[in-house]
Amino acid sequence: MAVLSCGHTQHVRHRPPWQNRPWVLDPEQRQVRLGSLFPCGWCAMDRSHDESKEV
Repeated sequence: MAVLSCGHTQHVRHRPPWQNRPWVLDPEQRQVRLGSLFPCGWCAMDRSHDESKEV
């Protein structure tokens, strides 16, 4: 699970058909991706109805 700088979390797994992320199966490739940018799907959507959003 990735903890994003916006405060949201994102499961990062390889489980098609949802995502195709074969790198999560390889420990070396996962290590390389630590600290890299990952877009937040929640922030990309209009979350005005999200109760956890700060007002």
